[in-house]
Amino acid sequence: MDSEESQESTIARGTGFILMGTILSTALGFLIRMFLIRQLPTADYGLFALALTVGGGFTTIATLGLRQGVARTVSRCESESEIRDVTLTAITSTIAVSLLFSGILIWFAEPLARQVFREDGLTPFLRVTGALVPGMTIQAVTIATFRGKKRVYERIVVHNFVSPLSRLALIVGAIFIGYGAFGAIVAWTVGIGLSTILSLYYLYRRTSTFEFAPFKPRYRTLLKFSLPLMISSAMWTAVQQADNLLIGYYETSAEVGIYDGAFLLARLLLMVLGSFGFLFMPVFSELEAADAFDRMHDVYNSVTEWAVLLVLPIYVAMMLSPEALLTGVFKESYEFGTIPLMLIASGFFVHVLSGSSGDALVALGRTRLVMTGNVGAGILNIILNIMLIPRFGIIGAAAASASAYALFNLFYLFWLHRETGILPFSRSFLKPLFASTIVITAVWSIVNLISELDVVSLLIVLIVTYLSHTIIILRTKQISAGDEQILSKIETKLDIDTHYLIGLLR
Repeated sequence: MDSEESQESTIARGTGFILMGTILSTALGFLIRMFLIRQLPTADYGLFALALTVGGGFTTIATLGLRQGVARTVSRCESESEIRDVTLTAITSTIAVSLLFSGILIWFAEPLARQVFREDGLTPFLRVTGALVPGMTIQAVTIATFRGKKRVYERIVVHNFVSPLSRLALIVGAIFIGYGAFGAIVAWTVGIGLSTILSLYYLYRRTSTFEFAPFKPRYRTLLKFSLPLMISSAMWTAVQQADNLLIGYYETSAEVGIYDGAFLLARLLLMVLGSFGFLFMPVFSELEAADAFDRMHDVYNSVTEWAVLLVLPIYVAMMLSPEALLTGVFKESYEFGTIPLMLIASGFFVHVLSGSSGDALVALGRTRLVMTGNVGAGILNIILNIMLIPRFGIIGAAAASASAYALFNLFYLFWLHRETGILPFSRSFLKPLFASTIVITAVWSIVNLISELDVVSLLIVLIVTYLSHTIIILRTKQISAGDEQILSKIETKLDIDTHYLIGLLR
């Protein structure tokens, strides 16, 4: 296969698998949270969500930015020995740091729970999540190695299958036995541990990482590139999770639970872009190294346009029937998350419209720009949360997050366009986007007028809107060469008649 033939093909081959894997893991992850929300009192679920937020923040820092740094560096290595050097450097770095952060979280769990969040019951939850930090950090590095090698099987099995499935089974068992929210957090931690062990097994069996031979540490080179990304990741975590922490500080665990439910539902919008993004960054990096700017433009446009089209019906549903979605999927007490859901979903949709701009800048080596954008967005989000939560509660938190998302995406797009001339989508894309939005909006508006929606009717309307959406795409979207490559490979993996579909798109 011609190397230029398609970097889109490389993305698509992986994306076909990853899309299915991501759909599976997102469904399982959503099912876990939905099960907990339905089974636990709102305040208890809030403790669970708050503990995971704290543990996730510690993990982000302990990873040292190596999630992206290893993927980019490995994609540019010329031999297996160089890949081994990079991987061992990352693993030895993160083991030491993650154990330190794990100890800090376990040791200071009680004062953190009592003095910061004023929730005595949070202490044991925080101690358990301390054990999450090393497991999640090591797993992130091992998956990053496979990402850099553009291997998708290991990522799917570990991250998309074993991890969520083991957590689901263990959590359901813990709840039914009667261990409640604390049993759920323990089960979650054990599930992460099992998937981490599997990731290390794959690294042992399918790479030369653990061979008994000396290696050349690359601490200076790797950390020089990755540490700015660690700061970026920490601030990105602040954009995503500072809300939970500050709601926990200013309000109660019950408000944390309601907000987390709305946030969880809105995150469905990021599923498709995340699937494309797993292989987008290393492939984009290779194109940049080859000065293939036209190909970079085509890849970026194709990925962004399909990501937007695939989530558009869900976003419109969140805008027009947010209360029905929240109460139907969760329970009646979550109706108070209606406005937060609309605000957060809008912020996420701006992110999807912008495409993988952050990954693109990382691939171009502009990590300082990414760091600047994430730091700015994180600080802005924290400041807005501090200003708005005391006055507006969880609505203020949602407004803060939506604003931060919009601004940092505009920042990334500005610099990406300045560096490469890339825009997220072509002018021809506006026709199917607007046509489909009008039709889907009309369907939901009519349904809202004539009936009250339950879970079954929500599913029916979603199916109808997706069918209408598909017809509009077939009639209005102009398929490009990049689209053809991506669509052909993805549809092949999904066992659909690609030639017939491409013919319709033409």
